[in-house]
Amino acid sequence: MISLIYLPIMVSLCVPLHDSAYVMMIVMRIKRSLHILMLDFLKNG
Repeated sequence: MISLIYLPIMVSLCVPLHDSAYVMMIVMRIKRSLHILMLDFLKNG
């Protein structure tokens, strides 16, 4: 779970700055999936 939080940071460090728009797209996608995971957790828990 924690690795999902650090993943965008690792990616942003690895990808050149001119691809920052691409990195933001990945981060937003990960945030959305994390949000869905949290909703499922709250529903089931």
